[in-house]
Amino acid sequence: MKSLIIILSAVLSLTVNSCVVDTVDSLSEFTFQIPINFGADYLDRTSPDTSFDFSHLLKYETYRENREQISEAIIYQLNYRIDSLVLEDGVPFGPNSPDLVFDRIAYKLQFGKSKLGNTNSTEPNDYIPDPDSPKYELGEFVNVSIRDFYRRSDHILQVPESTASVISETLKNKPYFYIITEYSKVKGQIEDEVHYPFINSKFDVIIRLKVKL
Repeated sequence: MKSLIIILSAVLSLTVNSCVVDTVDSLSEFTFQIPINFGADYLDRTSPDTSFDFSHLLKYETYRENREQISEAIIYQLNYRIDSLVLEDGVPFGPNSPDLVFDRIAYKLQFGKSKLGNTNSTEPNDYIPDPDSPKYELGEFVNVSIRDFYRRSDHILQVPESTASVISETLKNKPYFYIITEYSKVKGQIEDEVHYPFINSKFDVIIRLKVKL
């Protein structure tokens, strides 16, 4: 009987200690998200087309305040919407317009390179895409109906975990990058290019940061 009591006491002690360790570990780390908003008026765009949008995490106070304690920086997800579009004939796209469908809109990430070595600058003109950086594929939307994406932000891409983990290793120490957006031709397009005088589109990239307290 005494042996049983001793064994049970030992098991209980190990269980309690394990719970305490788990609790301490969970309290020693904190996770939060930074939404990075990209939005612009694009003039004289075409399909197909490619755009480069720059961001530097030093622009965000939450990142600056926790920079030294960040253990992970994960590109988590992104979404896309179109707010305004003027067609080639100069007529604005509207709810009753004939639909436009892109075969695909794809997103990639490429890290930046400072032109002068000042990586604390957050000015886009101080950077270029780093030719030594791979272009990491974040994901793509296929059969993109402009009507479905018109002024709606509920289309979300989850970045593959394997890709996010690889990016994270560099992003912790190199928090400046370009999001590359590649637009295909639209369905039925026989011309090499179709021109759009004006596009206002927005996309948000969610970055999840894990901080050690």
